[in-house]
Amino acid sequence: MTTPIHADAAVADGRRDDRRPSGSDGTPATRALSVEAWSTASTASDGRADSLVTTKANRWTEAGTASIYLAGDPGVALAEWGRHWIDGATSVALWRVRLELSSVVDLRQEWRDYRSGPDGLTWVLDEDRCRWVAGQMRAAGVEAVIVPSVAFLDDPRRGNAVVFVDGLRTPLDQAVRLERCVAQLAIVTDPGSAEDAAKNPEEQR
Repeated sequence: MTTPIHADAAVADGRRDDRRPSGSDGTPATRALSVEAWSTASTASDGRADSLVTTKANRWTEAGTASIYLAGDPGVALAEWGRHWIDGATSVALWRVRLELSSVVDLRQEWRDYRSGPDGLTWVLDEDRCRWVAGQMRAAGVEAVIVPSVAFLDDPRRGNAVVFVDGLRTPLDQAVRLERCVAQLAIVTDPGSAEDAAKNPEEQR
């Protein structure tokens, strides 16, 4: 059973919400998080958490900063993979991941001024703004942020976790555990192949 990263659930699995309220200096409330998450990876992945680490510039990370992007449910994981499609990709694996952290900020709930005004959740389309916010979280000692998925801005309950690897308080393989490869997808791009013809019967009419 999938336990998604909900906007209204600080900790999954019935565990205590270890939320610490915002301080007078405006720092965000943090909470413990123990959830099931999802990731797409190479079908050749050996199941090690460090295989998910990226240092590339992305919406929530500056170039050179180690991070892991995880999805709250399998649909989000596949949608994000599609958004970051790499030409020539031939396969992808979907992994179930266990995420165990002690200091997380849900940006769909906290620091509401970042999403106030008429733009609502669409503020996350501003990558410079997102990276600035993430930088503030890193500087505050936060281990990860939960953010809206750009693929599902119409449903803020569905989101991603961005793990700041250099800020983890436990070893990486304890904080992020690849539990199981649950699916492998092969990308067939040759329309003349027998396999493709079988999957696209309408083209044969």
